[in-house]
Amino acid sequence: ELLRASSHRTPAETFRALVGTGFVLQHGLATRREHVERLIAWQVDYLRESGVNLETLDPAICEVDLLPESLLFDVGGRRVSTDFLRFYEYFARLQRTVALPERPLVIEIGPGYGGLARLIRLHRPKAALLLLDIDETLRGTEIYLRHAFPQAPVRYVTAAETTPPVPGEIVLCRVEDAPRLTGLTADLAINTWSFGEMPNRSAYL
Repeated sequence: ELLRASSHRTPAETFRALVGTGFVLQHGLATRREHVERLIAWQVDYLRESGVNLETLDPAICEVDLLPESLLFDVGGRRVSTDFLRFYEYFARLQRTVALPERPLVIEIGPGYGGLARLIRLHRPKAALLLLDIDETLRGTEIYLRHAFPQAPVRYVTAAETTPPVPGEIVLCRVEDAPRLTGLTADLAINTWSFGEMPNRSAYL
């Protein structure tokens, strides 16, 4: 219903309204800012113990201003959210374990609002990103990534458009359209959450 009424809102307003439903952000419905602030502090400490010092990162590595102000925090002059820090921890692990080429094909199954995909693109601007999810989630993903990368080519897989993503391109694929893409060899395939929400027979398929 919210997405059907989105023509009356700007993309940013639609995204924030989605967040207000609890859409894919872990603390989108949190009401006690001090609670989330303590979690932020723990996440920063955990990253530091894992060898990631936020102070040494490029200033562009921060959360975008699309999220509601209530979910954004300042850490040493860097805008962060709990999800940004969670995704950066995932990304740091990838950096330690996967040698990605400069133009990788990355497939993410269940990208949520696109936080991890954005971090990958920030570090690999020529990555070809193929993001698979249900339509409702991809609508939020599209808004977030278009906001983060206004010049990036973004498109959907459709019956008429089944071309694999090329370097620098962001391609969104609804679950029902996934069979249209065949013969792809990815440099990296990721799932961080959604397989755990599926029955085993679906995840194994």
